[in-house]
Parts: sequence; structure tokens; C-alpha cells
Amino acid sequence: MELFLTRQSNGLFMLTVFKPTKYYLYNDTNLIQDVYIQPGEPVGIRNLCRRGIIGLFGKQLALLKRLNSIKIDLVGTILEQGENE
Repeated sequence: MELFLTRQSNGLFMLTVFKPTKYYLYNDTNLIQDVYIQPGEPVGIRNLCRRGIIGLFGKQLALLKRLNSIKIDLVGTILEQGENE
């Protein structure tokens, strides 16, 4: 399954089916740039920490810079309950 791994402006990561779009947001005093998906688009996981990314994908992908995305191919095997014991 092809997914996008994106580093959010807060330093956490998200996995999405479609590539997120960069947006500019204004709060009281600052201009903030962050990445978001369109409403209704599927999100795999949001707010994954760096250690979670290292555990899932290794150190190389944890070096992704903020507000950048990379396309990954997630391949796995479904384990039956008896095989996992």
C-alpha cells in the first residue's frame, strides 16, 4: 500500500493516503505554516512521534524535515492468531 509519510510543523509525523497540502495559518502574532489533508480524505495515523517512526521504518525516515512528505510502500503480512504466539 502506497502512503505518504509527512512531518508536521510540530515535529510529529502522519501517514496519509493522499499527499497533504501546505497551508498558512495566522494566530494572534505569528504566521504558521502546517500540512493538512482535505476534509473527507482518509488519514492513516496522525501525531506519530520520532521514536514511533524509527520503530516502524528505521532511522532514515525519521530524518525527514518538517513540512516535507515522502511516498512509502507499506508492505506487511497478516498474521493469524496462532502464528503470533
